[in-house]
Parts: sequence; C-alpha cells; structure tokens
Amino acid sequence: LVELQFVLHLEWFDHQVKWVNLKGDTAKNVLVDSETSQLWMPEVMFQNSDNILPIPFDKASVVAVQKLTSGNSSIYPKELNRALYFHGSQNSIIYSRRFQNKFYCTFDFTWYPFDTQECGIRLVKFDAFKDMLNLHGRKVSFSGNKKLLQFNVMDWKIEMCDGDCDELIAKLTFKRIFLNHVATTYVPSLCILLATECMVFFKKEHFKTSIPVTITNMLVMFTLYTSVAGSLPTTSYVKIIELWLLFHLFVPFLIFLIIFKREHSLVADVKHFNDHDIN
Repeated sequence: LVELQFVLHLEWFDHQVKWVNLKGDTAKNVLVDSETSQLWMPEVMFQNSDNILPIPFDKASVVAVQKLTSGNSSIYPKELNRALYFHGSQNSIIYSRRFQNKFYCTFDFTWYPFDTQECGIRLVKFDAFKDMLNLHGRKVSFSGNKKLLQFNVMDWKIEMCDGDCDELIAKLTFKRIFLNHVATTYVPSLCILLATECMVFFKKEHFKTSIPVTITNMLVMFTLYTSVAGSLPTTSYVKIIELWLLFHLFVPFLIFLIIFKREHSLVADVKHFNDHDIN
C-alpha cells in the first residue's frame, strides 16, 4: 500500500444547464449545496484504492463554474431586468477536493536496492455510468518533497490514450535511495570476502590460523545474510542483494575447502615420504 495526499480536479460540461451572470473569476462562481444537488455529477472512482466507492461530493469538495464564453443578454424570468445567460455546453463545471488515500501498487523488487518503482492513481468510470461519460486526462503536477525517506520521486505524468478513455492513470516514478544499503551491507560483506580470500595466500604452516579465520568470516556472513534477509520485502523470487550475500557466503566456504584440501594433501605427502624413507 502507498499512501498519497493529492488534490483532484474534475472538469465537465452539462448541456442541460444555463448559468446566469457568471463572473470572470471562477472563485466567485462557487455553487452552494442546494445548487450542486440539482446538477448531474460524474460518477468516477479510484480503482486501486482501498475505498472503491465513487468520489464524494460533500462539504470538503468545491464545485464552481468556469466562464469560458460571453453570455447572451436576455430577460430574467423572475425579475424585470436583463441578465447574461451562459450555456452549460460552453462553460465548464470544476470539481476540486483534497484526498488522502491508500493505493495498491505492484512493485518488482528483483533489483532491490537499486530498483525503480512505479505507482499510479487509477481513475475509472463507475460501473453504472460507463456509457454516460468519457475520461480525458489533462495534466498532473507534483508539489511535495521529492526526497522521501527511502525513495526519490523521479517523474510524474498522466498516461494519455487516443480517443475516449475508460481509465486515467496518474503515475509516479520512485527511485530507491541505496547509499544506506551500500554502507551497511555491500561494503562490509566485500571487506569480509577480501579478508577471507587472503587466507589462501597464507603459508601452509599457518593452517591453524587460516581455518578459524575462514570459519569465523563465514559465520559473520551468515549472520549478516539472515539479518538483511529478515528486513527485505517477502517475495517468491530471489533479489539481487540476496544473490550478492549468498555469493559472499559461498566463497568463504569454498576457501575453507581449498585450505583444508591443501593441508590434507601436504600431510599425505609427508606420510608417503616418511614411509618411503623407512623402506
């Protein structure tokens, strides 16, 4: 789940409505509850949200009329004065509301911690109104902090489609900050690996020193592996950081076998040489 705070703006035209005396400033054309209750409202919802109900038209939302054309002067029926009429098919209705929702996103952790993830807000038509409206995306803007706790926000865009759309996706691209993993996992494991490989170049007389050091390094790598693996996201596939740790766990074991085999061969050669001298 990814929790996002955002402001949604919807704009549509209502051919059945005529507006009277619209102001040039949209903020002065805000509709009250008694007016919005008489309007047709588009039924859309966030498909990948934990709340699958249509977006609400409540007191937290603002509905206003945007003046786009010049009005036609005519007699206002309720009064004996003239007024400017604006056709709803030419002057749009704008809905604005702030949301804080949780969204389900599918992440691929194969290249963890060097991964780049995408998460989007999927806006779709409500089932009962699929044939009554078409969705057209305009733009998406990001005004928050681009440097998060674990990610950097790299890009934000809205996916357009040709013609009429049944779904609009406002997509965010995140790049994981990997410096902490390099400092706490990659560098220590690399140092342990290099120290273990040095045991191969020790003289054969230092067998009793090489074997304990190799075993100790292998146990340290195993502890590091279990500690890191326990903090990783649970997946059915192996991540790149797990392959790195498994490799650094296997190499000390391989070096242990090489040192042991070298010492065993030396003992066998000495024994064979002594037996030859006795004979």
